[in-house]
Amino acid sequence: MATPGYMPFTGSSCFFSFIRVGLFCQFLFITHSPQLSEAQTQLSVQMLKGLDFGKVWAGSTDSVQPSDPGAAKFFIQGEKKTKIRLTFMLPSQLLLTRDGVTERHPITFSPTSARWDQNDAGNNPGNLFDPNQPYDMSIPGDGKVYVWIGGTSEPPSTQKPGRYEAQITLVVTPIQ
Repeated sequence: MATPGYMPFTGSSCFFSFIRVGLFCQFLFITHSPQLSEAQTQLSVQMLKGLDFGKVWAGSTDSVQPSDPGAAKFFIQGEKKTKIRLTFMLPSQLLLTRDGVTERHPITFSPTSARWDQNDAGNNPGNLFDPNQPYDMSIPGDGKVYVWIGGTSEPPSTQKPGRYEAQITLVVTPIQ
């Protein structure tokens, strides 16, 4: 298993990709905002953990809340009060390819599947947001933001066993 990725950002454009064997794990940081000051664009982003449903039984629905231990976790650090936009590109299916045949099962993300907090404990349930929509926020006074995302796995009763995978892409963009 690969270790989590880390990418500091200074300048106008940066790309970082991390894929882990498992359910989800890609982080993408792209921006092109020449009108922002250098202080506003000095961000670092680290993916700390991928989304993990654990064992899911065929025909059952299993949800991971953003406050659950199985939620994916990201860390963003930057200049306080910098405005950023978080955009998730989310899969609609998990895939398993074996012997040239691809099996699929649905995955969904609700309007409360993501949350952020300024501390690692994530004990502020009021910062829920919809990962299906871009989310604008300001980096808090200590310059740190933690982001968690969960989801719901819905394999049909005919689902074949195996390790199904997909990727989540998170785009973090400084904005004015």
